[in-house]
Amino acid sequence: MTSSQIDHILVVEPELSGHQSDHVRHLVRYWVRERPFGRLSFLVHPGFTDRFPDIVELAAGSPAPVLFCPMSSRQHTACVQGNLIRRGFALWRYGLAEGLRRGADHVHFLAMDHLQLPLALGRSSPGAITLSGVLFRPSVHYAALWPESAPLRSERLRDRRKQITYRRMLRHPSLRVIFSLDPVFPYYAREHLPEGDRVTALPEPYEISPADRSASPAAWLSDLPDDRLRFVLFGALQARKGVIQLLEALARLTAAEHRRMAVILAGRLEGVIRESVGRQLARLRTRAPDLSVHLEDRFIPEPELHQLVTGADVILAPYQRFVGSSGVVVLSAAAGKPVITQSYGLVGALTREYRLGLAVDTTDPSALAGALKRAVCEPDRLCDRHRLSEFARQHTPERFAAVVFTALEDHLRRDSRASG
Repeated sequence: MTSSQIDHILVVEPELSGHQSDHVRHLVRYWVRERPFGRLSFLVHPGFTDRFPDIVELAAGSPAPVLFCPMSSRQHTACVQGNLIRRGFALWRYGLAEGLRRGADHVHFLAMDHLQLPLALGRSSPGAITLSGVLFRPSVHYAALWPESAPLRSERLRDRRKQITYRRMLRHPSLRVIFSLDPVFPYYAREHLPEGDRVTALPEPYEISPADRSASPAAWLSDLPDDRLRFVLFGALQARKGVIQLLEALARLTAAEHRRMAVILAGRLEGVIRESVGRQLARLRTRAPDLSVHLEDRFIPEPELHQLVTGADVILAPYQRFVGSSGVVVLSAAAGKPVITQSYGLVGALTREYRLGLAVDTTDPSALAGALKRAVCEPDRLCDRHRLSEFARQHTPERFAAVVFTALEDHLRRDSRASG
């Protein structure tokens, strides 16, 4: 097939934070190396090129131009502010309008969860533009596949809405492929949803570069005690990440267990829990003087984060009934570290299947305390190193990008044959 048959793909991503900026980097790197077909452009946050000059420099090495098209301030504000429905329709409207204006044949959304309603309502795409996107949080299959994920009443209502929306969304005439970061959902979709074969599994990618592994640790990391087991919780420290439950669990351990632990909370603390976390930390430091707890309340740059993870003994991901895949779990596997995480949903299922660590009811501080105690007493028996490495190999950036471009090429080739 020739590049003229597939001319131009526009990838849409309005966010700067989160995993999507890494996804842009992975796609650009693969494109520069493999040059799959046609042309590639990105519709991005207005400050993307300033924030990620390394990605722009990488794109400059492509034999064919890779263009970064910043959104206007008005477009960006509409896509990231307001309720989810308004944001979804704004992303739909501006993404497709820019695709048409820039002569794209296909528009790919790096996060498609908010676009379910426009697709379900059958909103038309301009011209002959076809569509694809990444679905982060499918959950309609949880109760059917994993008994330990029996839904709460609010979750049952959520999944009924999603079931209706998915059935309509997958029938959209311009849709070519939905990439699911949940590897189980495509099997469910093929069995239970019309046009379910449009759903393709996409591995959540993560890597730790050799440079990050060998770099000297940041000053604050060097000051942490190195004669204790290091338990690390990192990322945006939000309520749904289980920060409160973790601190409550730590308070239930014994002084002997405390003396063997160093707990690091690394990331910007969410405002709504800041006061509560401050009180709990003060109480812990008074009542558990043998416990080492360090809070690094700021955004942690990736090289520093990788140093933190590679220096950890156990990664903590005590999510509170989190839906979807987890970059934290994938990064833990890439670093060869066991994880303590939720038993609920996909994260719990993958942790059990690949023996990545301990999956417990992290909404219960007593159950979480039991997992921490086990990690202190049996640190070498938390995971299966062979299965952990196998899981990590399945989630490389190269595999992520190859799945995206191979699937798009396949679907666009079919369009080319049909139009021919």
